[in-house]
Amino acid sequence: MGRNRLRRKQEEEAPIIYDPLRDYEGGQVELFLLKSARFLRNHIKEILLLCLGLIVAGAGTIVYFMYLESQEEKALLAWEELQKNPAMRAGSGDTVIQKLKEYEQNFSLDSARNRSSLKRLAIFEKDKKHKEAAALARTFVAEVDEPLLKSYFHLRSAINYEETSDFSEAVLQYKAAAELITEDNYIKAFALFGHGRCLIASGKKDEGREVIKKLLDMKEASVRDIRVSAASFLLQNP
Repeated sequence: MGRNRLRRKQEEEAPIIYDPLRDYEGGQVELFLLKSARFLRNHIKEILLLCLGLIVAGAGTIVYFMYLESQEEKALLAWEELQKNPAMRAGSGDTVIQKLKEYEQNFSLDSARNRSSLKRLAIFEKDKKHKEAAALARTFVAEVDEPLLKSYFHLRSAINYEETSDFSEAVLQYKAAAELITEDNYIKAFALFGHGRCLIASGKKDEGREVIKKLLDMKEASVRDIRVSAASFLLQNP
């Protein structure tokens, strides 16, 4: 009993909130507009703060992209100047590698870093620093999405690993390249030949011959030269 009496007393004492639109007899559209206007009036501070936040965020995004564009222009100009350096004209050597690394440190953009890294990759290969070239080529695999490009860098890594007689790593890279290719028969044949060749070189002759057999079963005219080379390789490595 005491609880019911207390609840009734609280209900009687609760303030009655008057809704001026409760008995509105106009159309639904007018009622909606009136309620919307009242909501805006009652929450004007919050709405203004939200709008201000959106404006600031939009302006920040614009400024950020303008900054990136400015940095890219600076990176390109610096790259052009770097190519004019007498040391760069030599096209090889530790001095060139050092200058390329300095360029990458000065410009953190992915485009600048990739531009410099590709140049370093070519120089490592020219200077027969195949271990460094193989490792650098592998970094590009994780940074590209297009299968053909991924396959290309797997192949460059594989070729350089094979040059260092690191056949186990070369096998992995050749295999990955072959698995990615579904349309370009020449690249697929090239990768299969490398895969089988490195398996045989690492002592896994039966596995290597099975892989090369897949290449020999390819009848496309575009891979004829690779088939001939593969057949000759098998004859020399019975």
